[in-house]
Amino acid sequence: MALSMTLRQKIVSLTFGVLVIFAGTVGTSLLLQRAISERFASVIEADVPLQTAIATIDVYTDRYELILLRLIADKHNLGDAFAARLQETETARAQLATLLTATFQQIDRTLNAEIDDQDAAVDDRVAMADIRGRFSYMSRALPEFIEVGRKFLESVKAGQDDDAMRAAAAFTPYRTLFGPDLSAVRDELATLTARAVARAAALHDELIILQAAMLVLASLLGLGIALIMSSRMMAGMGRLIAGTRRMEAGEIYQPLPVTSRDEIGTLTTTFNRMAAELKAKDRIREMFGKYVDPRIIANLLDPQGEAGMAERQVATVFFSDIKGFTGLSELLTASTMVKFLNTYFTDMSAVIHGSNGIIDKYIGDAVMAFWTQPFSPGESHAADGCLAALAQQAAIVKLRENLSDVLGLRRNLPKIEVRMGLATGDLVVGTVGSPTARSFTVIGDTVNLASRLEGSNKAYGTSILVDEHTFRLAQQTVEAREIDSIVVVGKTEPVRIYEILAVAGGLTQAQATLCEAFAAGLAAYRGRDWDGAEAAFARCLAAVPSDGPAAVLRDRIALLRREPPPPDWDGAWRMTTK
Repeated sequence: MALSMTLRQKIVSLTFGVLVIFAGTVGTSLLLQRAISERFASVIEADVPLQTAIATIDVYTDRYELILLRLIADKHNLGDAFAARLQETETARAQLATLLTATFQQIDRTLNAEIDDQDAAVDDRVAMADIRGRFSYMSRALPEFIEVGRKFLESVKAGQDDDAMRAAAAFTPYRTLFGPDLSAVRDELATLTARAVARAAALHDELIILQAAMLVLASLLGLGIALIMSSRMMAGMGRLIAGTRRMEAGEIYQPLPVTSRDEIGTLTTTFNRMAAELKAKDRIREMFGKYVDPRIIANLLDPQGEAGMAERQVATVFFSDIKGFTGLSELLTASTMVKFLNTYFTDMSAVIHGSNGIIDKYIGDAVMAFWTQPFSPGESHAADGCLAALAQQAAIVKLRENLSDVLGLRRNLPKIEVRMGLATGDLVVGTVGSPTARSFTVIGDTVNLASRLEGSNKAYGTSILVDEHTFRLAQQTVEAREIDSIVVVGKTEPVRIYEILAVAGGLTQAQATLCEAFAAGLAAYRGRDWDGAEAAFARCLAAVPSDGPAAVLRDRIALLRREPPPPDWDGAWRMTTK
């Protein structure tokens, strides 16, 4: 079976390949740059300090001998001032001896570090070992050299000029040691430094060449593959464009060849199918304007193009209403009210359409919508409706944030709250109306129940109430809690109602605590355990002080204590208002 890739996979693969090449380039570059840095660090941290130390030894050994030998001449020339000069010379000699000793110690530490560096080149470590051997000899001779100066100074202080001259003659062997021998070491160290710099420069050149080569390789590879892919894509798109133009010109349609399995191949296949069905659907285009939602036509036509008739289905109905809309309308001008409703309906409609829902009608500030097959496949209509209700509540929160701009007010902004009700049941789903004006709608007792549930939010202080059938179908998708068992106005049978709180797994800790305590309270309430129920509802209000259902049932218990229900009480509460 041939390997098929989508356009996205092809583009991602191309990008990944180029990124791998560049990653290799960057990695190699970093390694070379690290090597270059180590070379220069070695020069800066070792070679340069060694050169400086050697120069210090060269200068200060000569100065050490010179300041002492000048005492002989100064003794005859300074007269009484010679004593002060002698003291100055003694101080300078001691300082130079200390400085020379410290310099030799510094050189010894630096050489040891360079020789022990396992990352350094072998020939560099060998050369450093040779230099350390020479410095070891000089280091051993340094105390003797310093001692010669001390003896010379002692002889001068004692007035023993002959002994002083003999002591001065002892400097002669050290002139070679700290002269030509020291210069040879300095020359060898300079050679090492030059070699390290040359290696660093060579590595730098290699880095430039590698970066240039990898850049050229990546560019050629990327451009080559991009050209091949774009050529194939444009060929397929060109055939689609040509086929579209032939259809526009009314020519006989010929199926386009499908040459790939990516999105363009899928688009070509879909185009072929679409074109084959256009003639069959031409005769019903005049019907499009009779429906609010264009999806209705596309999903209700059978293969022969006949409009679908009304049929009985299980569907979910939705009603919503803005709390206190009448009072709000009295505060706003007509134009502002229209602007607000347009914004509100736009946001709500987008959510309903995006969740496979059909908007049936707008009734003032109220919205009626429903979810049914084939728009919501299988039994997903209840879950789609509940998710849409949660999404609408989230959209209302955002609307409140922008309410100042919508209404043109900067203060005294109304608090926009929307109550929603959903019910699921058997409904007649289909088109009703005259031959010239039709509506795709739902008819049945479930519609009335959904409307009553929307109104029941007022009694419980909730936002989204659903019946038991809706909850059963959507319980894997949303988080909900059972609120009560009620008999709505116009009905005789009780209905268990549930409050939708969040998407599955979306409960906060406070909400989870609330649901657990409320379930315990509701069970105690139905079992006539008034004390247990009050305690559970108190825990609910402790977790969420603003919880309406817990407050309502707590207050209802006080009434039931005064007027106990009959022995056959089923726990249902009769609603007296819509």
